Amino acid sequence: MIKKNVLLFIVLALCFLSCTKQNTEKHKVGFSQCISKDDYRKAMDYEMMVEASLHPELELTIFQANGDIEAQKSHIQFMINNDFDVIIISPAQSDPLVEIIETAFNKGIPIIIVDRKINTDKYTAFVGADNMEVGRNAGYFIASSSINNANVLEIRGSGNAFPKMGRHLGFHEVVDNEPNIKVPYSFDVEDFERVSQILDSIHKTPIDYVYAFNDNIAYDAWKVAKEKGVEKRINFIGVDGLSGLDNGIQLVQKGILAATILYPTGGDEA
Repeated sequence: MIKKNVLLFIVLALCFLSCTKQNTEKHKVGFSQCISKDDYRKAMDYEMMVEASLHPELELTIFQANGDIEAQKSHIQFMINNDFDVIIISPAQSDPLVEIIETAFNKGIPIIIVDRKINTDKYTAFVGADNMEVGRNAGYFIASSSINNANVLEIRGSGNAFPKMGRHLGFHEVVDNEPNIKVPYSFDVEDFERVSQILDSIHKTPIDYVYAFNDNIAYDAWKVAKEKGVEKRINFIGVDGLSGLDNGIQLVQKGILAATILYPTGGDEA
């Protein structure tokens, strides 16, 4: 489990640092969260807080960057300046944080990267699910469910983060080797308005599956299809597999999504 791995890395790191602090002094752990608005990130934060509450020797502070890379840099610099014992980071982007992460690492601060990788090897540990496998599982689901020819609309995530790349490459690793499966449309969520245009021409180019890079995007695509009265002709697949109102598991139970691919948050393991 991702949760237990993160906790293990923190505990091991603090074992090396414990000799520098009094037994009664708490170890400061800081987490820089890249985005806070979606349920996946909220679940990650919650799991991390719950896990930290089980360890009275830890003092966890969560910093919310809200997608602002400069804010995330500022948070990391604050943790460096204020002698945090461990820094956990879920990067908003792969490249812009490299310099400051390397600075923290070179100062001897244990760095744990969660969910999204960065373009440097100067960190202590990475905790995250295999996004290539997430993409493969989506491909396997479609391949095993398709008796006849199938067209897939792929709606990718935003930016150039590693999860997006992995989910795309893993998916195509499977479906590109299935002669009966075609992907006539593949675009980033920033171009979501294209979904409406594509569904307007569904009689010309049928869409059998929508593979979206998270459950929220899949649900939004379903809503567009429902408005046009074609939602029953399409199987919608999302990623995350969270429980709770209008999250992936409930959407599958309601018959809105055909499947949700589990993607653990890793909050409890960090």
